[in-house]
Amino acid sequence: EAIPLLPEPPLQKVVVRRPQSESPHWPAQGGREEPSARTGKWRIRNDSADPVSGHARKQGEPVLIGLLRFVAKIIMRKDWRFVHDRIAFELSQIAKEDKCSPSLAAQLLLVSGEDHRHGRHCGFDLYAICRATWKRVTWQSREGASTIEQQIVRVITKRFEVTVRRKVREILLAALVAESFPKALLPSVYLRVGYYGWRMDGYSQACNSLGLHPKYLSLGQAASLVARLKYPQPRVMPGHRVDQIRCRSQHLLALYQYHKLDGTYDHLLHQPIYIDPVTSGFARSLPGY
Repeated sequence: EAIPLLPEPPLQKVVVRRPQSESPHWPAQGGREEPSARTGKWRIRNDSADPVSGHARKQGEPVLIGLLRFVAKIIMRKDWRFVHDRIAFELSQIAKEDKCSPSLAAQLLLVSGEDHRHGRHCGFDLYAICRATWKRVTWQSREGASTIEQQIVRVITKRFEVTVRRKVREILLAALVAESFPKALLPSVYLRVGYYGWRMDGYSQACNSLGLHPKYLSLGQAASLVARLKYPQPRVMPGHRVDQIRCRSQHLLALYQYHKLDGTYDHLLHQPIYIDPVTSGFARSLPGY
């Protein structure tokens, strides 16, 4: 029974082209298009870009975040190139295989369950980190504080060790991910690369194993699928894991009913995506959006 309470709109693609009659430096919503000195490809330049990093800074974003990203690109250049290329590849696959791309219902429930401030942070959630640290120190209880960007980095790099060094590395790369790719597309990327259980390494394998259509899922089906990101399904399903998945699914559905009214999903439903005019690949949102 497919009953998504929010519409399943097609991925919005808007091609940004340079007018033939205009010079290479033409204004476009607060920015301008110019050739990259390194690649010769056209890119959007924002005149209000961060003076240190050279990248567009969102309105109200602290300068410290720009400095953090600038440092991260220097000290983690090789790692960042690997993560960037893998995410770009996954986005290109989503564009080519639209019928097999993650459903909107799964994306919404993922945001509710894993990162409900996804549309408002810069790749890492400082509030969640402080809260998790406080609970760890005072109550000796473990609580997750990773954003969707951080989890994408963790899965792509296959670094799962519980160390401060790994966490700092993950945060730096996540900040670069949030800057370089549209927020609206990152839940799809995580769903594609996530681990759901035995012989369910990725969204397509998980849907095939569970007998689900990748693009069209009911809310209940999407909740059951997303729940397996937290409780992966083993080869032989024990009774307690069935209960965990069921309880997690119910929790996700309850969160959905709350978050659909408070603007949590706005960045997924209303942000346009732009296509690079040379490579036809996904580009970052226009400056100032």
